[in-house]
Amino acid sequence: MSDILKVNKILIDENKSFQDYGMDSISAMRFSVQLSRRLNKEVQPKWFIEYPSINQLFQKIEEEIRNGK
Repeated sequence: MSDILKVNKILIDENKSFQDYGMDSISAMRFSVQLSRRLNKEVQPKWFIEYPSINQLFQKIEEEIRNGK
């Protein structure tokens, strides 16, 4: 995330909104592609709106993995 949003990793707060870091639809698409590749699991760009913080998004991804989706 830090490389896409150009934010120092140390400054990222996992409870802060992606929007607070300047994430827009293009960066959400890029990040979803990166995460999907790294996790070998589809991460939908809309999740960055529906689950607007790192913690919320990773809870969603964890739930998807647990449920075999």
